[in-house]
Formats: sequence, structure tokens, C-alpha cells
Amino acid sequence: AQQRMWFINQFDPDSAGYNLPTVLRLTGDLDLDALHSAVVAVVARHEALRTTFPSDDGVPHQKIARASSAGARLDWDVVESREQLEAAVAAGFDVTRQWPIRVRVWPAMENEHVVAVITHHIASDGESMAPMVTDMVTAYLAELEDRDPDFAPLPVQFADYALWQHRELGSTDDPDSVVGRQLGFWKETLTGLPDLVELDR
Repeated sequence: AQQRMWFINQFDPDSAGYNLPTVLRLTGDLDLDALHSAVVAVVARHEALRTTFPSDDGVPHQKIARASSAGARLDWDVVESREQLEAAVAAGFDVTRQWPIRVRVWPAMENEHVVAVITHHIASDGESMAPMVTDMVTAYLAELEDRDPDFAPLPVQFADYALWQHRELGSTDDPDSVVGRQLGFWKETLTGLPDLVELDR
């Protein structure tokens, strides 16, 4: 799936078609420094959020940045308007060189902030949003109390899962692999069907 996302991204890195924005409206006092530190902690915790996908001879590979670089490389900004917030949501990612996360904070009015966490689908999906926000809240509260966040242990990182999946399913170029057999089955099953199938109601 990441290879497909990479391939599509290379056609149009400016497209926001695979952006996954999580937008939160926060009321009350907000410690921006603590929030920034919390996001840095989450990015350091999750390798997928600090992974780029450069290529060698057109073949992409994962390049996971050091956790210690999260603070310096995080794409974070406090913006002055809703338009700037929306522009960040609508901007694409070049996954060959940019981390698949950006964060914008807009002080909408007194004691009210809008926080947009935008990720690219190459590193996250709909199921990722709730755990990511939970980790951000955990880290933010820990920052306010001047302690390390009490994160639940991560038994595996996404890169480990992706490598396991590739190893188990194999390559589409290998007709004897799991994915190769599935592809062969569906090619044979669908052979001869018209490009458009009319369905009766």
C-alpha cells in the first residue's frame, strides 16, 4: 500500500488528495510550548511520522529519521488566520523528502485555539487518528506537570509491520507468491468482462 501511495505521490506531490487532517478546537488556556513539546514527543515515539520515502533507481525505500531530530525537523507553525490554517491542510507532501506530518495552531480568539494535525495517508489512516490524539493529550498533560509521558508500550512500529507484510505476501512480480497468486486469480476471473458493467437495480 505504501508503494502505491508513493507512486501516486510522485505524479503530483502538491495534491492534498491523500492528506488526513485532524482539526481540534481547544478552549481555555493553552500552553503552546507544552503543546509543541507534546507533538515532538509523539513524532519521536512513532517512527512512521518521521519517515521519508526516497528512491534508488525508481525503487522507494523507507528512511526513518532519528527520534532526537524530531524537535528540529517538525513542520510546526502558529498561524495568524483561518486562511493560513486551511492552506496548510490543502498543501500536499513530497514524501521523498518531507515527513508525513505538519501541525498548525491558530489562536482563533481569546482562550480558543484551533489545532490542525495533517498527516499523509502513506503513514496514517483513519484508525490512526484517535491513538495519535490520545498520545498528544498524554504528552501535553505530562509536559504541564513537568514529567515524562506515561505512554503505553509499542510492541511494534509500522515499518516492522510493512516489512512483515511484504515478506509474507511477496511481490506482484512473483506469480508463486501469495499476492502474485491472488493477482493471477483475479486477472483470470475478470478476463473478458467489459470495461463498464451495468448493474440492475
